Amino acid sequence: MRLHRLFLALLLPLALAATTPNPEQVFRGRLEVGPQSLPVRMNLKTLGGKATGSYVYEKIGKPLRLEGSLEQGRLKLREYAGGQLTGSFDVRLGEGSLGGTWTSPDGKRKGKVSLARQDHRFAQARLTTRVIADAKSGLEVLYPQFGGVEKAAGWRRVNQALAQEPTRLARQYRQDYAEALDRFRKGEIERWQLEMGALELDYRLLLGTDRLLSVVMTGYGCGPGGCAHPSGFVQAYTLEPPTGNRLALSQLFKKGSNYLARLRELGVEIATATYDASAREAIEQNLDPRYLQWALSPKGLHVYWSVPHVLGDYIETVIPLSRLEDVLEAGGPIGVLREGR
Repeated sequence: MRLHRLFLALLLPLALAATTPNPEQVFRGRLEVGPQSLPVRMNLKTLGGKATGSYVYEKIGKPLRLEGSLEQGRLKLREYAGGQLTGSFDVRLGEGSLGGTWTSPDGKRKGKVSLARQDHRFAQARLTTRVIADAKSGLEVLYPQFGGVEKAAGWRRVNQALAQEPTRLARQYRQDYAEALDRFRKGEIERWQLEMGALELDYRLLLGTDRLLSVVMTGYGCGPGGCAHPSGFVQAYTLEPPTGNRLALSQLFKKGSNYLARLRELGVEIATATYDASAREAIEQNLDPRYLQWALSPKGLHVYWSVPHVLGDYIETVIPLSRLEDVLEAGGPIGVLREGR
């Protein structure tokens, strides 16, 4: 299973008022054209039935201009490179999502568009995507960086923190692939084993304000040379742009509170509600609060639990803050989240 399918299945619905004037909104996801799965990003403004913005194929990075109309939640957009028409969109805005079709100017090529809204409420920072890719070896790593704020020390540290693990993983994978390729040339492994290798990493911006942001990176890996069980993984970051500091989970809760036990209790309740009853025992045995990733969004606290491969390697549970009120520290990060800026 490729990352883009896993990633799209986990996209978070966020509220979106499609029928009223909006500031610029940012969407990310995939354009599927034949066998190609292309990572794309769309910046969109709607006002008075008109829609404008830009569109980027993230592996290329050059923005294309968008113009079109919005009527009853349906967007019809034309895509231009300079003055030349390069495609058109017929998509519908849902709750935090944008989905529909893309068509080439001659009508001969069509693709499926599936994008999710990113929580992008910065005054100056602008989301960009860095790409490390090599189709031959099965490498595709995408991670976020923020432009327009390079002179701010806190934002520089944010960018460094978000780049560190993806670049490390890509570097290690390239080394492993080179070793596997050498083994293949020596006849020690078969071609199919070499071609099983893949490392795919993508991200979503769950919370994006000038004072607090949360990014979740999800991935899929199978080492070059083959693996018995391809695995998924998740890494979550919640950072303070003014300082660049990464927050600890304990900073969200009152000192002395048994918040880990509460998270486990709610995690089991929420997770078992989405799985078949036969999985309840496995969930109860494996949701260990000592080994979790976490992030924040306007919807609450996102907790990512490590679980056996048969359950998908990790489970995401979204816990509303209202269910944690008695153990939450009202000020600090939670206060910033509730201020919404």
